[in-house]
Amino acid sequence: MLTIKRVLSGILYLGFFAARAGAEVKPVIGPDGLLALSDGAPLSSYQSDPGLISRYPAYPDNRIEMDEMTGYIASARKIRRRVPRLQALSVEEIAAYKGYSNGDFTDINGSLWSGRLPEREYLRATIMLLLSGMNKLPDYKGRVIRADFYLSKSGPPTAETLELRMEKYRSLKAEDKPLVIRAFWSASRPGKNYTLDTIGTCTALTLEIDSLTAKDVAIISTIKKEQEALFRPGTKFKVLSVGIPRSMPVTGCNALGYGYTVKLQELPQE
Repeated sequence: MLTIKRVLSGILYLGFFAARAGAEVKPVIGPDGLLALSDGAPLSSYQSDPGLISRYPAYPDNRIEMDEMTGYIASARKIRRRVPRLQALSVEEIAAYKGYSNGDFTDINGSLWSGRLPEREYLRATIMLLLSGMNKLPDYKGRVIRADFYLSKSGPPTAETLELRMEKYRSLKAEDKPLVIRAFWSASRPGKNYTLDTIGTCTALTLEIDSLTAKDVAIISTIKKEQEALFRPGTKFKVLSVGIPRSMPVTGCNALGYGYTVKLQELPQE
């Protein structure tokens, strides 16, 4: 015969595991300083839970941001209806990318590059929705390009700063070590509006990247001409070659008169 003590113990036992099963996955920084998930699963497997989705539109804590969020949600609903391949994404996942590409990337990526999470819960939620939305899009396999070092039209960065960046790539190649990206990392699919010839007169370092898992987010981006492809934090690349300086147009820039091209190959996820 069951005693009251056993019944209560059983209820507590089941309640514990039910709570664990329903626990919300959070972003954390792992021991290697890279973005990770609180349940230990790979970033590529994350799917946002209904609780996070329902709370997201209310996260902004000032009037300007709330008005922007209203615009992102409205735009996301419209584009989701219009583009069949976005039907798999929630309105909130699309809205999160809208906010990211419209300026939230600065605080999000600045924090991740520093090996920490953004302080604001709104930005942490954006990270999770970005990951979830990206995981519902197909991988883009092929060449993408990234303007990795711009010359200012009014002053620095200088030739010395560029040389420090180049030394990093040379060192990784010489030691056969991977380049590990700590934050979300954008590149562009080459096309008629965005090629190595038209990437811009102020680009002193161009990366040519063989992509395996970048996500084509151009249809959602606020800057359509960039044809953006986005990599997850923690993506690793092999440095294939570090090119010699090439001549480049210098009009309107704090120009050095030359530019570099570095070729990278994305490594398969471990």
